[in-house]
Amino acid sequence: MVASIGDKRVVILRNHGLLTWGETVEEAFMWLWLLQRACDIQVAAVSCGRLKPLSDTVLAQTRLQAAGEQPEVCKAVFDALVRKVEEIDPSYQD
Repeated sequence: MVASIGDKRVVILRNHGLLTWGETVEEAFMWLWLLQRACDIQVAAVSCGRLKPLSDTVLAQTRLQAAGEQPEVCKAVFDALVRKVEEIDPSYQD
């Protein structure tokens, strides 16, 4: 399995779910969130019919905008979600 993973940050384990990792918890979370959203979008898109491949340009721009490889963005997103959870129910810290 390790040989199959190589230098990738995300893995979809058949019948077991999604697995991600990163240099920080924030980065690992961002990859997980991005992968889950990609799965959701693909399931929705398939319901509309046959999918068309995206161009390399579109894939590169999407990867850049996703920010999984931008530590400052990963931290900002993670911190914002933690603040939201704390606002809704701070008891998770207990």
